[in-house]
Amino acid sequence: MTDSTPIQIGDAQDLTLYHDGSHSYITNKTGTMKLATETSGIAVTIGHTTSEVTIADNLTVTGTVTLADGSLALADLDIDGGTDIGADIVDADLFIIDDGAGGTNRKTAASRIKTYAGHTFAGCRLYKTSEQTNITANSDVVVTFEAEEYDTDTFHDTSSNTSRITIPSAFNGMKARFSCFVTFTSVSDAGQYEVRLAKNGALNTLGSQLFGAHRTGSATGTKTAGGTSHPVILATNDYFEVIVAVNEDDVDLAVSSNGSATTYFTGFSMEICPGS
Repeated sequence: MTDSTPIQIGDAQDLTLYHDGSHSYITNKTGTMKLATETSGIAVTIGHTTSEVTIADNLTVTGTVTLADGSLALADLDIDGGTDIGADIVDADLFIIDDGAGGTNRKTAASRIKTYAGHTFAGCRLYKTSEQTNITANSDVVVTFEAEEYDTDTFHDTSSNTSRITIPSAFNGMKARFSCFVTFTSVSDAGQYEVRLAKNGALNTLGSQLFGAHRTGSATGTKTAGGTSHPVILATNDYFEVIVAVNEDDVDLAVSSNGSATTYFTGFSMEICPGS
């Protein structure tokens, strides 16, 4: 048969097959054109491994679509017209992620993303329950903390190395802020009082002191000093301590019974920076 000579099938010649010299056509003008097999489970293949198949109108799939890895470009995924979730994201919501090792896509829950991003609070707050009395003058003295208001990830131990906040491996490479507040009692009129935050016991190494606060006595009785550090990059097993120094004998460090900011309070806290 020559070009553009159709094969027409059906009482009303509804199905037509022909070639126009450039392209081949199968057309239908009545009902639905169906490509099907006699037996369920037999595959239908359209196209060649090197050919391109174009669907010029809408496509509805009632079964499962399987795409080769990497065959759907991210730029072609348009979700602008999708329906908004209409509510806050909750832990059970699912996201699609790429594993970063060759284009394998998987699902993950919002709860795992939240944990990875660091939006779950982590930190500790420590306080003293017994006084440190008669602080040695003109010396660096480590402050101990016998109790915890909270400790989310075992940063502190109330029985061993009680002066330290120590970083577990789960927080390696993250950042944290540290705060402390110290109350000096039994001070004199002309005393000098200093609070510093030390990393890994290195007080006099450049960059090791995360902050320092100095207070000069103007009356006898009680003096306070404290502050908050900048965000500090953490490494596994780093430890942080509050160090005090005074220039007179018989100065004491006060305590608190519940960790609240009462008049006589000495405390130490740390909070992991979200998303760090």
